[in-house]
Amino acid sequence: MNLIIGIQGATRELQLENVEISEDELKQQVAEALSSNTPLVLSESDNRKVMIPPHALGYLELTEDTKRPVGFIGMGGN
Repeated sequence: MNLIIGIQGATRELQLENVEISEDELKQQVAEALSSNTPLVLSESDNRKVMIPPHALGYLELTEDTKRPVGFIGMGGN
């Protein structure tokens, strides 16, 4: 799953790829970070970790991994 995080006061989004967390676990971690005022800590499958202060969270967007076709289909030729 991929995760796009909007940060308040920042013009760019944070993008995490291959996040190994379920939607329910993510909801639980966000709720816990907001209620206890502790950073939200997320990691990608390659062990890159991101810590976000709860007051800076703008939004979270979950997307599934999509496979892109490889090749040059329909590019003309005979």
